Amino acid sequence: MKTIVYTKDNCPACVQLKTRLVLEGTSFVEVHLGRDMTIEAFKEKFPTVRSVPHMEIRGEYDNN
Repeated sequence: MKTIVYTKDNCPACVQLKTRLVLEGTSFVEVHLGRDMTIEAFKEKFPTVRSVPHMEIRGEYDNN
């Protein structure tokens, strides 16, 4: 499984989620909006998501 966390600057909830994942021993990839991905691309990929952090968990059978 692969865990992806979408974050942005000055986001206390993003820091809290990443800290929790580290404490739980969960490895994750961070995608920073504005640096790694544009906000427009994020909205296109996740049209119903309106805030960050957003966590995506991909299983072994996902194509992406």
